Amino acid sequence: MSIKEEWNRILTKMENHHSIFYKIIQMGKPVFTDKIQTAAVQFDKEGNYLMFLFNENFWNECDEYKKIFVICHEALHIILNHGKRFQEKENPKIFNIAVDIVVNHSLVKDFGFIREEIDAKNEYCWIDTIFGEKKHNGLDYPDDETSEFYYNEIKKDPENNGGSGKSGGNQKLVDEHQALSEEEIKEIMEKVGGELTDDEKTEIDNIISSKMAGNGSGFWASLGTRKIIKNKKWESVIHKWKMKVLKIADVDKEQWSRKSRRMNAYYSDMILPSEAEIEDYDKETKKIDVFFFLDTSGSCYGLKDRFFTAASSLPEDRFNVRLFCFDTKAEETTLESRRVYGGGGTSFACIEEKIRVETEGKKYPSAVFVITDGMGSKVNPIYPERWYWFLSEDNKKYIPIKSNVYNLDDYV
Repeated sequence: MSIKEEWNRILTKMENHHSIFYKIIQMGKPVFTDKIQTAAVQFDKEGNYLMFLFNENFWNECDEYKKIFVICHEALHIILNHGKRFQEKENPKIFNIAVDIVVNHSLVKDFGFIREEIDAKNEYCWIDTIFGEKKHNGLDYPDDETSEFYYNEIKKDPENNGGSGKSGGNQKLVDEHQALSEEEIKEIMEKVGGELTDDEKTEIDNIISSKMAGNGSGFWASLGTRKIIKNKKWESVIHKWKMKVLKIADVDKEQWSRKSRRMNAYYSDMILPSEAEIEDYDKETKKIDVFFFLDTSGSCYGLKDRFFTAASSLPEDRFNVRLFCFDTKAEETTLESRRVYGGGGTSFACIEEKIRVETEGKKYPSAVFVITDGMGSKVNPIYPERWYWFLSEDNKKYIPIKSNVYNLDDYV
């Protein structure tokens, strides 16, 4: 698998942690370079995209989960405005440790990463690996402070020689902080901000506002984010649906295999329940069924490439995706073959007929996405509210009232 193919696969999993990661990483492209040891990020103003730089050996040593963590780590540095003005402090080495403490703990605490799966050997910068058993005002060091707080705490510690003394150890950095300028960060975040909903902005603002040195709350307001008027791609409807169903599916289940963190100081042989997001052992039965149908009789034939791309955006480990072409009958196709069949008249009734045949004795698909010009025949789905129609023409005569309808002319 090429890095581009792997990057696209990873991209589909980013919003499992937060949509802002998907938005930022969607702006970027991966680049291998031997000029760095791990990872870094740069902004190409002319191309208006982010370059996610990786040492190829480092990339190949990481499993997929670690790669996702590293990429989100890079993105969170951008979100938290860890730019050049912070790196201009008198001790950049301590700065690098301080910002990694913030980002590492936030990715675990706020965005659902599991520390043990990222850093089983405790090689990275965490509160316990940097400060050890030291106390702050008689209490354990907080794990949700700003980078300036940690910078000043490490700097004033006489035993910590530039972040590598007794309390600092020789901890590794996740990435190399070739920091972006504040102007570049602002440009990136304005672009991202224009594509987030108000709810998404509020959610991310609540998470990060306390971690932004000197910024306080109101992150988006402080950026001066202007409203960007932009027609989204019609595939964004599928993306939004995906995130909605994943949030419903990903519930915290009480399990007994891992001891609750709050009980770490108690008896080691005591087993208590803790909240953890765990995968069901029977993954296949828990996959979400989705059917895609492409009208091959009309003006939507030219959308076949985007049809296959949209279907491939749903991660294989969470969705069972099946693709069909239809005119007066529906024929199954695949992402691998990308073959398109048909070209005669149009019958919407054949879609429901195909669904019932394919799901006999099974559950009805959670979503049915149909790309068509709207010219067909009457259809009466069992669950019309699960149907999403993308129309190349404003023909709604045969569309069930309870279905979801989108005009492709409203999108790019």
